[in-house]
Amino acid sequence: GKNLLTYVAQVPPGGYMPPNGHAEKEEFETSLFLLEGELEITYDDETFTIGPETAMHRPPGRQVWCQEPRQGDSNLRLDVLATAED
Repeated sequence: GKNLLTYVAQVPPGGYMPPNGHAEKEEFETSLFLLEGELEITYDDETFTIGPETAMHRPPGRQVWCQEPRQGDSNLRLDVLATAED
């Protein structure tokens, strides 16, 4: 699809990816596949940690906050897949 976005993101130690900051909920869905590192995720009101070769899916209308909790010397790497409706 024309509404598909995929990329490999690198997050430095202690880095984070906040929700978009808009008052409304996200209108697209996102899937993450962690390639390297450890990722702490806050999904609505629940917080959990995932490791390499773990996937997470967020349907439209829900917010997610991601943070790299380590203070190491290597970047976290994850594959991001996002889709949006027309």
